[in-house]
Amino acid sequence: MLLAGETWNIEEGGLNRKLGLTTTEILSHAHPGGVRSLFMMGENPMMSEPNLNQTCHHMQQLEFLVSQDLFINESGAFADVICRRSLLPRRTALSPIPSDRVQRVHKAVEPRGQARPDWQIICDLACRIEARLGRPTSAGWDYTHPSEILAEVGRNVPDYAGVTYERNRKIGPANPCAG
Repeated sequence: MLLAGETWNIEEGGLNRKLGLTTTEILSHAHPGGVRSLFMMGENPMMSEPNLNQTCHHMQQLEFLVSQDLFINESGAFADVICRRSLLPRRTALSPIPSDRVQRVHKAVEPRGQARPDWQIICDLACRIEARLGRPTSAGWDYTHPSEILAEVGRNVPDYAGVTYERNRKIGPANPCAG
């Protein structure tokens, strides 16, 4: 197994090992001195959080919000930037399913307009951030297919070492396993 710093060019002490916030906690920390911006991907807290009045207040406290979703939903209405993601039938992916297995989803049709798969949007954004920060070496966001991302996950997360597109094609949904 590789170390994260070796894989993603993270400098010593660059990763905070402290447990992060839940979605509800993130929004409750949206205030001066707290969370100032948020990147939501496939989330709609304005419909999923228990106290919608409080959630609306927290959303209004954000200085900058990006919503990456299929359409503009209740939470996306607060967004400064909207990244149009493609529908599941318009992308190829391996996805964890409730039975602790990984299932492949095949693209049935091409995405419309400027909609793109999540991984392409995230990689493009990461490259732009690296360029803006003047990073001398990229963390390797130049993927051409989701199978390359899965291979990287397998090299860094032991439970996914045996999950590959090829294996999934041959035997179908599989439990993550080492080797």
